[in-house]
Amino acid sequence: MTMHRSIFDRLIPGALASSAVIGVALAAAALLCAPAAVTAQAHMPGEHEPHLFAAADFGIDPTGVTFTRDIAPILARSCVNCHRVGGAGPMPLTSYQEVRRYAGRIKTKTAIRDRMGAMPPWYVEKDIGIQHYKQDPSLTDEELAKIQAWANNGAPEGDPADLKVELDPVSEDGWRIEPDLVVKSNEVFVEGGVADWWGEIEPIDIPLEHDRYVKAVEIREVNDLPSEGSGRETVGARYVFHHLIYISRVPGAHLLEATGWPVHEVGRNPDFFSEEAGRLLKAGSQITSESAHLHSNGTDTRAHLEFGFEFFPEDYVPKYETARLGIGDGLNISIAPDQNGQELHAYNVLEDNLKIIAFEPHLHAPGDRMCLEAIWKQHIETLSCVGYDHNWVRTYSFAENYEPLLPKGTVLHITGYMNNTESNSNVPDTRNWQGSGNRSVANMFIDLGIQLRLSDEEFVAEMAKRREVLDLDVNDHVIGCPLCMAEIPLLPDIVEEEGGEPIVVSDVEASAAAEFLGTWTLPLESPQGTFNIGLEFSEGDDGMLAASVNPPTSPPEDASSIRRSDDGLVLKFTLTAFGSSIPATITLTSGDEANTMNAVVDLAGFSLSGTATKEGG
Repeated sequence: MTMHRSIFDRLIPGALASSAVIGVALAAAALLCAPAAVTAQAHMPGEHEPHLFAAADFGIDPTGVTFTRDIAPILARSCVNCHRVGGAGPMPLTSYQEVRRYAGRIKTKTAIRDRMGAMPPWYVEKDIGIQHYKQDPSLTDEELAKIQAWANNGAPEGDPADLKVELDPVSEDGWRIEPDLVVKSNEVFVEGGVADWWGEIEPIDIPLEHDRYVKAVEIREVNDLPSEGSGRETVGARYVFHHLIYISRVPGAHLLEATGWPVHEVGRNPDFFSEEAGRLLKAGSQITSESAHLHSNGTDTRAHLEFGFEFFPEDYVPKYETARLGIGDGLNISIAPDQNGQELHAYNVLEDNLKIIAFEPHLHAPGDRMCLEAIWKQHIETLSCVGYDHNWVRTYSFAENYEPLLPKGTVLHITGYMNNTESNSNVPDTRNWQGSGNRSVANMFIDLGIQLRLSDEEFVAEMAKRREVLDLDVNDHVIGCPLCMAEIPLLPDIVEEEGGEPIVVSDVEASAAAEFLGTWTLPLESPQGTFNIGLEFSEGDDGMLAASVNPPTSPPEDASSIRRSDDGLVLKFTLTAFGSSIPATITLTSGDEANTMNAVVDLAGFSLSGTATKEGG
C-alpha cells in the first residue's frame, strides 16, 4: 500500500507522521519563522481610562473646530442611524440645536471608545489585533480629538455653508443592509410589570418561491414605544424582544435539514455572510423558534420583529462550506461576587483549515471584555480584543482579505473578562455569585462567530490571493495568517493504491472490540424532538476497528478517528446540519443492559445524550 499525506498534516503538531517527503516538509517549515505578535492584555480590566487626544497633535487648531465642518460628518457616518426619530438612540442628533445640547455627553461617551457605555457601540480595541471590519462605525483618534476640542470650546456651530452632509434621514428606512425580502412576525403584547417570558413564537411564513442564498440578515423590532422622553438609560428599555434563537425550515422537513441563523439579541448589528459561503433560505420555509425571550420594560408595549434578508444574485453558488466551531463554555462558569477582572478560558484545536468570517463574543451581564487568540506551534497571536456591553450585542465581521486564515492544528483560545462589581451597571446585585444559565443574571461564555472550512488546496489558494491583494513580501507579517509567507507545495492526500479510499485513523483492534461490531441505533432527544443516528462497526482490511455514522439527513460518514477511552470508544466525524458542517464527537460506554451503549454526542460544544441499541441483540 502506497500512501501520501498532505503537507499540512505533517507540519501541524499532533498530526500523523510520514517519512515519505520529510525533506519537503522541513523546507516548508523553514519558511515559517514569522515574528510572533503581541498577545492579549493590551490593557487590563479595571484600568481603562478615557481615550483623550489633543487636536494640535493632528495639526488642527482646537479653536477652529466647528459643528458644520468637522462634527456633522462624524455624526452622519456613525451616529444618526440610531439617533434619529424612531431610532434606537434615546434622542435625535439630526440638527445643530439637538447636538449642541448634548456636546459634553457626546465627548464623554465617545472617549470611552471600547468599553461598556461607549458610543458608537463598537468595542474593538484599536491597539491590538486585526483592525479591518465590515461596517465599522468607530471613530479615529483624530475624530475623537475634534469632538473633544469642539466640546471644550463651547461647541460652536460654524458656517452653515460648510455643512456638506445630510443629517436628517427623512427618506432613511432604518435598514443598515439593503433587504430584498422583509418578513414580519406576529405582534406580541408585553405588559409593563410582568416577569420575563421564555417560550415559542408562532411560525412565520417566508414568501419565497425559489431557494436563495443570503448575503446579509438584519432583524429589527418595531414597537409603539416613544423614541424620546422615556428617561431610559439603556437600549434594552427601548425594546421587549431580548433575544431570539431561530431557524428556517420547510414544514415537515427534518430538524437537521433546517438552516440556522445568527442569534438575534438586543442592540445587535447586521450579520454578513462570506461572499464565498452564503446562507441558504429555502422556498416555502418558515421561521420558527422555541427560544424567544420577552422582557418587560415597565411600559405596556406592542411589538413585532422584521427580518430583512439581502440576497446574492439568483445564479450564485457558494464556493466554501460553512463550519460551526464550538469555542466556549456554557456550563462550567463560576463568577464570584464583588470582583472585577475575573477570567474565563476556553480552547479548541482546529481539525480543518479555517477562514474566520466573524468574531462574536457572547457573554451576559457581568461580561466586560473578550479576546480571541490563535496558537500555532510557537506562534501566539491575538486576533481581536473587544469590550462587551450586554445592552449592545455586537458581531464583528472581518473585512475581505483580512479574515484570519488558520491551518489545521491551530489552537483557538478565547478569554472572557468578567466584572461583577458596582462599576458594571448591567449587574443588578453584585453580592450574588453567578453560574451558567440562560438568564441575563446568569452567564454564558461562547464565541458565536462564523467560520468556513477549507481544503488544503483552497487554503493554499487563499493565502496566495492574500499575498497578491495585499502586495506582501517575505518580510511582511499578517495578523491571523501564520503561513501566509510560506509558499507551501501541495501533495496528494492519503490514498490507497487500489481503492482510493481515505484511511480512518483507528487505534482499536477489531478483535479486541467484538462487543461493538454490528449495527446500532442511537435515538437522541433534542429541544426540537427526537432523531436517530445509525452506527455501523466493522473490521477494516488492516484488522482495525472501522466505524460509519449515518445521520438522518445526510449520507453515511466514515469516522475520521476511533480511540479507546476507559471502557468505551470515542468517535470523531463531521455532521452536515443547519446549513453547516459541524465537527462531532460520540463517546460510547457500556450500557446498563446487554447490547446497549450509553452515548454522549458533542456537536460544536453542545451535548446530547442517549442509549444506543444493537440490532438483533
